[in-house]
Amino acid sequence: MDRGGASMRHALRLLAAATCEVAVPIASGALAMRRLTAPLAVAALLLACPLAYAKSACMMQGQIMGQVINECTETDMNLSEGQQKVQCSGQAPGLEGMGGQVDMRLVASCPSGAGGKCDSPRGAPAQIYYYQRTPDQLAALKAACESQQGRWSKL
Repeated sequence: MDRGGASMRHALRLLAAATCEVAVPIASGALAMRRLTAPLAVAALLLACPLAYAKSACMMQGQIMGQVINECTETDMNLSEGQQKVQCSGQAPGLEGMGGQVDMRLVASCPSGAGGKCDSPRGAPAQIYYYQRTPDQLAALKAACESQQGRWSKL
């Protein structure tokens, strides 16, 4: 397994949420995520998946647990372009069992217009930008970010 994959698994163990590895079944992780509230499930998913690409951004759009998802993550990990594409393309794994579908794609950088941002959740070299959220949703995401030792910014 490559170094980036090992780093991603380590961060996910810290989260105690779902595993986000390409082509690996996550039955036990899916059960764990079902117990999370929608904002925490989204925060865990977005932290897990962005750890796998470098100096780029991954846009995630779709729906999970009835909540519209429109988020973007940026990170500074050193992985090849090929590894970045593999980790940020297609469907986010594990969401079908939760009644969700989130499409992921690489973008040059996260767009402007986010309502909030979580920097370095669990010490990860990542920033998660949240778009099209109500004030109540942003407050829940702020709490989720801070519970993972991230730094929240209202944008």
